[in-house]
Amino acid sequence: MPLLRPLRPDEHDAAAALICASTNAWYQRNRGFEIFTAGPASCRLFPDVYESLDPGCCVVAEDPDSHRLMGSCFYHPRDTHVSLGIMNVHPEFCGRGVASQLLRHITTLADAQGKPTRLVSSAMNLDSFSLYTRAGFTPRAVYQDMIVPSPATLPETTATVVVSPASLSTANTVPMSSTTARPTRTLNGFAASCVTSK
Repeated sequence: MPLLRPLRPDEHDAAAALICASTNAWYQRNRGFEIFTAGPASCRLFPDVYESLDPGCCVVAEDPDSHRLMGSCFYHPRDTHVSLGIMNVHPEFCGRGVASQLLRHITTLADAQGKPTRLVSSAMNLDSFSLYTRAGFTPRAVYQDMIVPSPATLPETTATVVVSPASLSTANTVPMSSTTARPTRTLNGFAASCVTSK
């Protein structure tokens, strides 16, 4: 039984290595290639950015014997819900219920706050989709994943981009047509993603 606890600041490298190994193993097994070819250093942005946004909001599963990280899950408490972030289990610990325990930890935390848990999951990853549906999550919206290739050289632009902080009071000023996911069917083997909640 793993020990569930918060990620410590001195474990960002270990979390990055876990995310790299887990994600690369899934891509290798299901797609035939690794996505993080630069190694664990390329995944350091996950713990660094997520912990900067929501400090202390990563739960890890630690092996009680070796003290290695078995899995991790970032979560993001919001005014209206708790958002489930990136979740990974090291390939050496797959099939031991680690992901289920991490998920249960987050949903219990959300339930204690009287909030729903929400996430966006790729339906292409049937392992995680199955985990979430077994835990009681139901799809609320589906959208088509798409890849848009960009030209080698981007055109020059004179446009000024203004980014302002988002808040609940400004959320209603954005046209709903630009923010609402529209249900679509999976076409020609393309994977769909869905927004789910519990």
